[in-house]
Amino acid sequence: MLEKCVSTDFLKRGMYVSRLDRPWGETDFLFQGFLINDQETIEQLDKQCKHVFIDIERGKGADQYLEASPLQKKLSQVEKIKETLYIARNNYNKLADEFTIAMDNILSGGELQINLLQDQLNTVVEGISNNPDAYLLLTKLKGKDDYTYHHMISCSILAVALGKELGLSKDEVEELAIGILLFDIGKMKLSSDILTKTESLNDEEHQMIKAHVADSVELLSKTEGVSSSTIEIARDHHERYDGNGYPKGKKDAGISLFASIAGLVDCYHAMTSERVFAKGMKHGEVVNQLYLRRNIDFKEELVEHFIQCLGSYPAGTLVELSTGEVCVVIQQNKVRRLRPKVMVLLNKDKKSNDYFPIMDLLTELEDSDRNPISIVHILENNAYGLDAEKFYL
Repeated sequence: MLEKCVSTDFLKRGMYVSRLDRPWGETDFLFQGFLINDQETIEQLDKQCKHVFIDIERGKGADQYLEASPLQKKLSQVEKIKETLYIARNNYNKLADEFTIAMDNILSGGELQINLLQDQLNTVVEGISNNPDAYLLLTKLKGKDDYTYHHMISCSILAVALGKELGLSKDEVEELAIGILLFDIGKMKLSSDILTKTESLNDEEHQMIKAHVADSVELLSKTEGVSSSTIEIARDHHERYDGNGYPKGKKDAGISLFASIAGLVDCYHAMTSERVFAKGMKHGEVVNQLYLRRNIDFKEELVEHFIQCLGSYPAGTLVELSTGEVCVVIQQNKVRRLRPKVMVLLNKDKKSNDYFPIMDLLTELEDSDRNPISIVHILENNAYGLDAEKFYL
């Protein structure tokens, strides 16, 4: 893509509009990128925008271009990030809506309509392939009140990211995604009193929790269109590498790759999430625990690939810089994992910015006083009263 900034005064038919001067969701345009085919489209753009960005490799060029100022360039970068998050959030919400309808239907005695979930889930899988960090960020945003549904969707997102890291094919990743989306479906039979209990569970309640595996397998086995791998994931995702899992005590090669991935992302998301009975742990603390228990809970190679996939600072991690600024990680740098791209939420005085500038720590190495810039602290979720929904999206 070769983008050029053009005033709406110089638009003409045959140009390919790749980006606007505002998020797509704030306009009447249905598609994020299109070819100008008529005068009516030009008039619409002129009413809603001052300038747009055109891709001169996919359409005609202009007679005159705008030279963006440094501030405009930074703002346009913010808008591009916002646009990416908007699309990801929209796809996520559609999947969450479909999933909620499916689960509510099961609770009312109906059957699982897996085909209604598959299409929207495949859209999310494709989105993760293009913008993994945007979707990984979404796994951090939901609160503890809707933990069960959000947990299954988030685990599916994490599994897709890991599947890509492992080099799985498109069909394999889609199969993995639906299996993990449904792996805890048996928990729909549990009462909310048990799922939201703040005290320790007694022995009877522990057995009721464990029974969700058999309930999941039974429900999925009766559902048309469910693959054997989906049933296998539900059946074995609590088995462990050393044989100390349940329900069968399977070990090592007796546990499929998909079921092992399910168990790993299930543990990670549960440990990093805030729930009614437990505060979410920091990413680094969870990674350390997983690594210490490699070849005990999960195979060493799988744990290492997962850590590599998420990096030191996954999208959604709140960090404090050496400048005193508070940021959220929005994109990893694959070249140098310790220098991610961040959005600055609070200035050095811990006050909110008028807008949220983007810093690429790979290229922005020093502050205005020539002091090195680095990440010095990983912060708790919602540190300084930051509202994830408000600031990130």
